[in-house]
Amino acid sequence: GSQVRIVVSNPTFTMPDLRGDTLDSARTQLAARGHVPAYVRIDPSSAPAGAEVTSQEPAPGAAQPKNGPIVVRVRVDEPTVSEGPSEPPQVVLPPPTSQP
Repeated sequence: GSQVRIVVSNPTFTMPDLRGDTLDSARTQLAARGHVPAYVRIDPSSAPAGAEVTSQEPAPGAAQPKNGPIVVRVRVDEPTVSEGPSEPPQVVLPPPTSQP
């Protein structure tokens, strides 16, 4: 008998440089290359869509399987808490008026 060899390839794409982009933009770029979004891990996971990507795995330019895992780390700015006044505000009352 004859032998038939079947080769199943795992389609890949070139990993884009996502650093400096927003999380939304990174997702859009990956989806445009056919990447399966279920394999993207966001660190921290509670990051808002506008958070800035600071690092990624794999590195930009790497051949990445379309269903391979991707780790995207983002910077999440902590909300700033304004400090209250150190002294209570002064309230100036009008002078009393005389009632007839």
